[in-house]
Amino acid sequence: MNIRVEGKQKRAQATREGILEAYRALAANNHYDQISIAQIAEEAGVGKGSVLAHFSEKLALPATLFAQKLDLISEELEASSEPIDAQALNLILNTILDFTFTDDVYARLVVGEGLEVCRQVIEPSDTRLFAQVHERLITRLKDQPDMQIEAVRALFAHAVVLKRTCYTADEVKDLLARLINALL
Repeated sequence: MNIRVEGKQKRAQATREGILEAYRALAANNHYDQISIAQIAEEAGVGKGSVLAHFSEKLALPATLFAQKLDLISEELEASSEPIDAQALNLILNTILDFTFTDDVYARLVVGEGLEVCRQVIEPSDTRLFAQVHERLITRLKDQPDMQIEAVRALFAHAVVLKRTCYTADEVKDLLARLINALL
């Protein structure tokens, strides 16, 4: 690869990271729906076209942050060889819940808003994480481990929906823990 191409790729990556960091900074004090592409561009010091060139739509920004959170948890799991029991699974899911509870946009992503963005951005990270969990999950359903991991995913989505409706974060986490304990 020639030096000009490498330089362009590094600049593009730096611009992408700058845009993501700008969104992260704005999201620290504002909910997703309160943030515009223009605000993100201004915070990042780029034009609106640059934001959309790097992220196909505004929803791709929180989706990227969500995927990064899942990847971080996956990396932690990959560094450990410990089996995953109900208590460990609850800790993993609570970490993800805590992240999703920071802004309703994450709940919207979990329940399928922006399906194409979810498939492109979140699904690879989600698949990686649940593969790690699946590999080391201590389960009573030895004959149907794939169904067990799908049940865990369903329980997680159920927990996110409960938080969006009428439950507190602590109530959701308690219910999820009881459901996971019953499942495992």
